[in-house]
Amino acid sequence: MACWLQIRFFTAMLFASALSGCFSSDTARWTEEVRSSNGTMFQLEGHAEIGSNGWPTQHRGNLHYIEYYHRPTKAYWRSPGGFNPVTFDIVNGVPYVVILVANSLECSLMNYPEQGLLIHRWNSANGWERVQSTELPTNLEMNLMQQVFDVRDKIGDAQGFISFDRKSYREGDRIGELTRWINEYGNSCEKYRKIGPVQTDVKAPEFVGFHGKPNF
Repeated sequence: MACWLQIRFFTAMLFASALSGCFSSDTARWTEEVRSSNGTMFQLEGHAEIGSNGWPTQHRGNLHYIEYYHRPTKAYWRSPGGFNPVTFDIVNGVPYVVILVANSLECSLMNYPEQGLLIHRWNSANGWERVQSTELPTNLEMNLMQQVFDVRDKIGDAQGFISFDRKSYREGDRIGELTRWINEYGNSCEKYRKIGPVQTDVKAPEFVGFHGKPNF
């Protein structure tokens, strides 16, 4: 029953996202200071789009997409709403992106990733490549800002330069060790694998990346 309600909720969110497309959109552009797993700081450029009207369930629409650009490595990332990265880190000069997956539909769409982690590593020749959790560098943090858009008004949206201290104040405990999340939710996809795949017309998302400067 809980699984069915979860699927119905996810479907309702997709419907709301499609409906929000009937209205105008709001965009946010910012540069955030990101703390790497080795303690150093680097800057990441961000761009995202949200439906400006979330009628009838919320003040604003759902997230359409989010993009990141790391200028020194020219690594560009784009993913649809609902699959927002929580980690963008540079390990030994190589960018990594991590997305958390925990509900039944997401797990089914992404073929039940180990520990509920979608991990992508940047290849300077071929762009992003998905890797297994065994290849995840140690000590990674959830280091990306998650509250890009204010729930009510765009005056509170991310903009300009956002320092690590400002982001930590804005995000609270959403900034922290990735292992905390793994310990609490990391076995979710394995539990859903035992239940079986979700019957849905929803397509698995495509994560876009290329070598060069994005158009934002």
